[in-house]
Amino acid sequence: MAGYLFVHFIGEQENGEQIYFAVSEDGLHWQDLNGGQPVLISDIGEAGVRDPFIVRDEKNHKFYLIATDLCIGSGKGWEWAVTEASRDLIVWESEDMVNWSRPRSCHVGVDGAGCVWATETIYDAETRRQNFGQVSNAFIRIVDETTNQELIRYDLGEDFSIETAVVVGELYRHDGEWKFNAIGSGFQGGLAALCGHYGIDVA
Repeated sequence: MAGYLFVHFIGEQENGEQIYFAVSEDGLHWQDLNGGQPVLISDIGEAGVRDPFIVRDEKNHKFYLIATDLCIGSGKGWEWAVTEASRDLIVWESEDMVNWSRPRSCHVGVDGAGCVWATETIYDAETRRQNFGQVSNAFIRIVDETTNQELIRYDLGEDFSIETAVVVGELYRHDGEWKFNAIGSGFQGGLAALCGHYGIDVA
């Protein structure tokens, strides 16, 4: 069947922060796979994952599923998560998207900060001549979940026509207060260039 695959988590209930699959022929009507139960389960790190993203490695004939290492349903809360959690990414590998490896963790964060969240990547961007200038209507926002009121919104209006990694903004705590800084900084050279800017060696 030709169609669409939706890879997602479903919430903060029991087993909600795991990997679920759904398929669709038209992108509008979806059918859950595996009887609506998780297809992949992370039992390492925080024992929960969010924000999954699949990338295809054409050279090695593999698929990689990358997810945020975070389980808010464990009861530790968002304040803890921002400063202590999500310093690792959880990764699965597959050759056919049916049979998957065990999860493994990749440490990419730094001490004193969490927030390695919702990671996405462009495979072999330079060869494919792909960049973030091809992304339109991109923005980030902070919403008060109790009132659904948008508190902050930053539209990424820059033309990143040569950049393959972007830091859109940063959320941090200073002197007991939460602060947001809109950055919009692009990097040539992908994730390695971005990490190098912050003194992290990923070679």
